[in-house]
Amino acid sequence: MDGYEEIDGTAYYNGIEIDGKHKPSDYPSRLAAEEAGRFASKTDEELVDALYHDGKIPVRMGIASKKELYELGNESMPEFQGFVENLAKEIGLPAEKITLRENLKWEGRAAVKVGEDYAGDWGSVLDLNGAMLIVDTVDQIAEARRIVNTKYKRTSANQKDFASDYGYKDYKLSARMSNGFIGEVQIIQKDIYWMKEKLCHAIYNEGRKLEKYLKLKNESRYTKLFGAPLMDAISKLKAALAEWSSDAYSHSKEIQDGQYDIEGSLAKRSAVSLEITELSNQLRPNIAASFSEGFDSYITPLDSLTTQTSPVSESLLNGTSQISKYLTDIENTSSNANIAQPKQEVNISLLQQEDSWIWASLFCLFLKS
Repeated sequence: MDGYEEIDGTAYYNGIEIDGKHKPSDYPSRLAAEEAGRFASKTDEELVDALYHDGKIPVRMGIASKKELYELGNESMPEFQGFVENLAKEIGLPAEKITLRENLKWEGRAAVKVGEDYAGDWGSVLDLNGAMLIVDTVDQIAEARRIVNTKYKRTSANQKDFASDYGYKDYKLSARMSNGFIGEVQIIQKDIYWMKEKLCHAIYNEGRKLEKYLKLKNESRYTKLFGAPLMDAISKLKAALAEWSSDAYSHSKEIQDGQYDIEGSLAKRSAVSLEITELSNQLRPNIAASFSEGFDSYITPLDSLTTQTSPVSESLLNGTSQISKYLTDIENTSSNANIAQPKQEVNISLLQQEDSWIWASLFCLFLKS
């Protein structure tokens, strides 16, 4: 957008810092020509609101430290809970359709996001406190948006329809409390929620472990460490996981009705199996036997319904999880080595000793398919 820019993490519009300290009249009343038709009728104050809601201005809290963030979060918990419960009531949701955090997000997880995604800015953590409203239809999501934009306009710091590469969709509202703290409210359809809890969040968690290797800021370092072919294999496995998850979300209703062998879905799972095998073949010559002995089961056992949903799901998730462990082990022990060049000789007897979970999982997979 013409006129909007970020410099060292600070947002500016036509040279004026967008920090809440300026009067609405300080901002121009129109956007550049390509945006004018969209916002021409808005007043100055409405323009600033529109920029925030449109995601043109990054939303953050005016705090500088983790301590301050958690203090504001704890102080505002009763207010946030009251806001969520009132919004749910106006949409017509019963109490059992509301999920609220009992505690703020764990500091360790928040610190990872601050370091990896927010360049050290604790003010950008908008989901330290969160809630979820589970609705039956998209019409209820539209009604929630209408209510927010009329009755709770000043509470809304930002809102958007969210869609991930893994097929997950929801409506996200960043709600600003009276002390300046911002919490996140997710409004999600029940079929999406059901599939997320039964399988797809587990797929996403495994895919997320691979994402750090593929981020633009890390790409050069990991390509040097792993080599281009292995990086390509990591990318393909992540893409296959995303397609598997998207397919499961799209067939949530059928799966809930007990239809497990849906046309096309087996191909998505087979693609994940193929990419696990390819990546495993590239990794095996570079993994110490001591690291491969035995196996680790998936950290969060899938319930019986999930296993029925996709008979090979647990094997695929275990295989992907083990690959992530191998990548981490190589990174930790070979930070100065480039493993792109294969070893000239591979000790067959050593490989035979490596009863890794990947191979056990894949063997079970092919038996079941």
